[in-house]
Amino acid sequence: MGYYLADKIYPNWATLVKTVSTPASMKHKIFATLQESCRKDVERAFGVLQSKFKIIHNAAMMWSPKKLNAIMRACVILHNMVIENERDIYQNPKDTSGFEGVDDPPVSHNRDVPAIDKLIDSYNCIKNKETSNRLQQDLIEHLQF
Repeated sequence: MGYYLADKIYPNWATLVKTVSTPASMKHKIFATLQESCRKDVERAFGVLQSKFKIIHNAAMMWSPKKLNAIMRACVILHNMVIENERDIYQNPKDTSGFEGVDDPPVSHNRDVPAIDKLIDSYNCIKNKETSNRLQQDLIEHLQF
């Protein structure tokens, strides 16, 4: 199971790693600084991708992790290609009139829906607060000085 960087407003779930609100030791302070910094970087990156790609902006709960991975990789690759292309446009302007007026194709909403029992079991595992606390402590102990 993977985990996500979160801020204080989120619950203590097994998949969410929150900052240490009152760091007691130097290790806890360093962890809090690193967690907050990384979380903000990821938040900015997702904001950029969500503003460009509707497929990321919508809920993805019913897609498999394999499909989500493919979608995210494709969006990151496309984003990087656009950045490189825009860099090239400023250096070598080209005629783009042939691309004007092209509409986006409709997004398909056909997804494989997992069995409800499996979904409920996964949800209950995620809500485990003890696992959340253990994960945070393991990450703090893993820090190298």
